[in-house]
Amino acid sequence: MPQRSWRRASGRLSALAAACAARMPAVLTVSLAVLAGTCPPPVGPLMRTLWGRLTADEAQRQCALSLDTAAESTVFALGPVLGGLLVAASSAAATLAVCAALAIIGFGLLATGLRRTPASVRVASAARPRSPLRAPGFTPLLLLVLAVAGALCLFEVAVLAAWGTLVAGVLTTLFSVGGVLGGLVYGRRRWRGALARRPVVLAACSTVCYALPALVCSAPAAGIALLLTGACTDVLLITAYQLVDRLVPHGSRTEAGAWINTAYNLGAAMGTAAGGVLVDRFGSPAAFAVTAGLLGVCTSIGAPLTRRRHATDAAGEAALSQPEPTATSPGRA
Repeated sequence: MPQRSWRRASGRLSALAAACAARMPAVLTVSLAVLAGTCPPPVGPLMRTLWGRLTADEAQRQCALSLDTAAESTVFALGPVLGGLLVAASSAAATLAVCAALAIIGFGLLATGLRRTPASVRVASAARPRSPLRAPGFTPLLLLVLAVAGALCLFEVAVLAAWGTLVAGVLTTLFSVGGVLGGLVYGRRRWRGALARRPVVLAACSTVCYALPALVCSAPAAGIALLLTGACTDVLLITAYQLVDRLVPHGSRTEAGAWINTAYNLGAAMGTAAGGVLVDRFGSPAAFAVTAGLLGVCTSIGAPLTRRRHATDAAGEAALSQPEPTATSPGRA
């Protein structure tokens, strides 16, 4: 990861803070925000590739990815709360300045840690690795990731329209809480069943949970749905990262992780846009029903494609169950 990448990110966050403090035109401020969003290095995909190389076996990899995802959900749960407190205590410009300082410190520490990583486990850049999109079974996985992200944001827009900002803030936090709990529970034990089938099962469970407020349109029902779907969604993402190690060759795994993040962000953007239109035209109850329906359709499309990968996944599990002779060596390839 080039050091100038995180320097650009922190620099543009600082410029954004200055623009807010100086009350510059909205067009300039929005442009700086877009530029700041394009600069942060791909920390998530990079770290998840490293977990695949630093861990000795599938069990350790599952634990590492679970802790990684639980930590990310914790950030999403606490970040908005801390940001709101900082804005209330100071100003938006000061809060953005704090974000820039955190970017400098966090990315700097990460870059230092990566330099100390043994050369045998660093993510090397290949001449021209094969695109992960060409790996059999990877595209259906991206469809499920996009679908769960779109369903979440569509659902959140409907919650906001139905019960207002205060209740929506509490309810959407439950999603992150469920994600933390689900990730930690998933990482603590060894699960039966084919790994390739888990994303479909988890997406189907999320569909059932999202259907609950469509049947009983109340805030408690929506809270239960978000808590349970938070657990399902985070575990689905963990299994998606696990499947990257099964489906994608070594030289393309960081790119594959970036594609998973891109699919999630694209689904979130599409879900937010669709949620606004649906709520405006048909109301929140209809948006709740559409959320479950769309996710159910995407799950139905992905299920047959996943079954085709079951034989390959079973072979991969059999191979991973064998002891790795290089696990105890000082440097692993």
